Amino acid sequence: MAVTASIVVAFGQAAQDDAILMAEIDTRPTVEGGLNNGRTQFMPGDSVAYLIYKHKVLNTEHRPSAGTVSRVGSGQRQVEEMVTFLDVVDGNVQYPIHTLDSFEWLGNQLGPISAGGGQAIRAASQGVGVAIVRYTTKFDIWRLNSPAEINGRDSFSIAVLITGD
Repeated sequence: MAVTASIVVAFGQAAQDDAILMAEIDTRPTVEGGLNNGRTQFMPGDSVAYLIYKHKVLNTEHRPSAGTVSRVGSGQRQVEEMVTFLDVVDGNVQYPIHTLDSFEWLGNQLGPISAGGGQAIRAASQGVGVAIVRYTTKFDIWRLNSPAEINGRDSFSIAVLITGD
């Protein structure tokens, strides 16, 4: 079971409504560069890699309830998603789009699809359609290093608050 969390953060007086900050455990397989070997459950003392996706967020701060965190690097990956348009032109994908690589309409053709910033995409025509959208997203890689025990317990949870500006 994959564990995911996401938040949308607006900053300042003229804040952008489409600022995005998302976090998820790195569930990528090792052959795709995953640092947790596809695992989503961990033992005390393990080091857990997680990915941060952001749009219109420059810096992030990571505050764990226990253990330490450190930045490991960055990466990118191509994602393929099915997006449904129900008499609209606007849709959304799961992650912030760095590049929109391709699309394929299944059935009704609503014309070219363009990236609108963040997770937003737009079809040329309004209508009912389903598209397979392929795009590249970028992420930062962070690592949570957990202690072997907390207060004598060898079963525990650690929360990490991630804020951005």
